[in-house]
Amino acid sequence: MDPLALNLQVSVDFIPKGLPFADGKSGLVPSEERIRELLTLSKAYFRLKTTAENAAVLAGLGIPKARVIETPLRGKKWAYGRTTPLERLGWPYREFLRCNTPCSDCVRENAFVACLVTPRTDISKLNYGPPPREAMYVDVPWKQAICDAISTQGEMRKVEGKAMAVLPLAKIYEYVLAHYPAVIYKPTWKFRVRVAVQLCAVNAGRGIWGLPMKAITVPLASFRV
Repeated sequence: MDPLALNLQVSVDFIPKGLPFADGKSGLVPSEERIRELLTLSKAYFRLKTTAENAAVLAGLGIPKARVIETPLRGKKWAYGRTTPLERLGWPYREFLRCNTPCSDCVRENAFVACLVTPRTDISKLNYGPPPREAMYVDVPWKQAICDAISTQGEMRKVEGKAMAVLPLAKIYEYVLAHYPAVIYKPTWKFRVRVAVQLCAVNAGRGIWGLPMKAITVPLASFRV
């Protein structure tokens, strides 16, 4: 192992039977025998890919908590920052690490950037309170938010002979983040903004989107993208 490496991160998955993309494979990956071998490496840390269904199995592998970086698998309605499956099993937040926020917020979750952990790090001595927890569901009226952003922040311009309010996509992101700050905990929030923009606005140039006057004056129904 490279002596300059901070750590070796091992992904640990438990694959249920019958998944169409698993090519007939199921069970623990890597095997318990391989995990025991890797535990002999002091720099090895284990990313447990947890779900509500497999958390008990992964928690029972005997991996020391201080060498766990829990990585909850994120589904369609997952938001960063929710209580993790291992926490729900009673694991104290001070005893293990979690990849449970955007990288920029890792310090709020773990008191330092978890990916920089080394054998010299004693996480039990880190002085910090419970990590912030947000709701699992971030319910944003995406289309209405985009229309409001362009209507209130855009400038009037003629596009293909039609008067409309236009606003750069970057400014739309800023508006959504300012008015719905919890979206930062949803990994795909910028993608959802782009989907809503394409559904309700008109491309008015590279990175610029316009809203026709009729769309500004007629309220649009909210819906989830």
